[in-house]
Amino acid sequence: MDNKHPCTGEDCEDCRKVQEAMQKGFIGQLPVISRENEIRAWRHIEMIVNERLAKYPTSLHDDNVLLERDMKYFNLGLNERNCI
Repeated sequence: MDNKHPCTGEDCEDCRKVQEAMQKGFIGQLPVISRENEIRAWRHIEMIVNERLAKYPTSLHDDNVLLERDMKYFNLGLNERNCI
């Protein structure tokens, strides 16, 4: 069983607990390991989300402007509107 943390590559007690829970049949939701682990996990998710959002060529404001214009002029198709 590999107890290496995916971010640090170090041996990790939290990773061992997750792997044990998964082997016992936890599918979908895993138990909370510790408060500190939950905080680290959510910070990691936040970092990934912010990195991905930064790659978009337009901002939320730009999208809202397009949608407001569409409400006025109906210039977007259904697929275009759904993509925004």
